[in-house]
Amino acid sequence: MVSGQEDRQASVSKRAPWDVIVSRPSRGIDLLVDVVAILNDTTATMVACAFKEEACQVGIIVGTGTNAFYMEKLSKCSKLEGDPEIDLNRIKFLKMSSGMYLGDLVRLILVRLARENLLFDGKTDGISEKGVFLTEYISEIEREFLEDDDQIFSKTFQILKSMGIDEVTKLDCVCTLVSTRAAHLIAAATAALLNRMGRQFVSIEIDGSVYRFHSTFSRLYDKKLSELIDMHLKYQLVLSIDGSG
Repeated sequence: MVSGQEDRQASVSKRAPWDVIVSRPSRGIDLLVDVVAILNDTTATMVACAFKEEACQVGIIVGTGTNAFYMEKLSKCSKLEGDPEIDLNRIKFLKMSSGMYLGDLVRLILVRLARENLLFDGKTDGISEKGVFLTEYISEIEREFLEDDDQIFSKTFQILKSMGIDEVTKLDCVCTLVSTRAAHLIAAATAALLNRMGRQFVSIEIDGSVYRFHSTFSRLYDKKLSELIDMHLKYQLVLSIDGSG
């Protein structure tokens, strides 16, 4: 007779190298999970859409990082050799478009403006530390400047106060410039994909915290994308439902 523990051990010893054991000690069980595929989140986003939308050929993530996946003919795929210049440009693109960096980009601009005595009476103490200006602040500040008809700007005051700054200034202009550039860069990259594919109609599945939660990003992205693609091409944007996990 084999005990439950021995039975689990015997099962584990027979597992394939791609199987995963999910242990739940509190319940006294181990689950043997068969790993069918490991997908990049952009691929998973597109696959999630493809179940219900046959025209889905592109998956895009605009969140902490930025990435895209699209369907391509094998005849158009060639082996790419490592190119330091391409790698450097890719890093620049990510830092100008990804949620991980946008908040600090705004902070660096504010520091420079303050040092030139154009903001905060030349004081930089509150914004000198990396990471104090979160990316989510960009959306919150832009939304408030758009929607606060009374121009009280309580949320903006709160954000600046947390950094030791007592003066509300034209902070929305800096935030808008950074987020608009990010939306336009990603739109340009998407347009390059659509123009290369040359399909008359493509459904684009898109997800990510920046796209979902920024107050104007999706509108800016859509508008610029429609301006950059070839005139005979059409597309639709579909917000992913848990495609990235």
